[in-house]
Amino acid sequence: MLNSFARMQEQGLASAHPSYFAFSGLPLYVVIEQMASAGDVDVIVMIPENKKNVAVSYEYRGSTTEALDRLLTEQQLKTVWDADTKNAWIMTNEEYAGLVS
Repeated sequence: MLNSFARMQEQGLASAHPSYFAFSGLPLYVVIEQMASAGDVDVIVMIPENKKNVAVSYEYRGSTTEALDRLLTEQQLKTVWDADTKNAWIMTNEEYAGLVS
């Protein structure tokens, strides 16, 4: 199971070029979608509405995949790669734990 953008990059499923991200006050789901797009990954954000619209300020310079993994860790979210649909599913830690078990 590919559970990080760095692992997806290792498998050739995500781009990891040097990037600079600077967001201020944007909804979390917008930030995730914009960053994933920069990494050439399609995402499905499956987080509660109250968390999806939380305003996020984030700045990072470096690898696209590392930026995504750091943001998701800070927001206590997990990633699962779906090989069938070629999507990265973003979910809460609780949903991830349920999926794994």
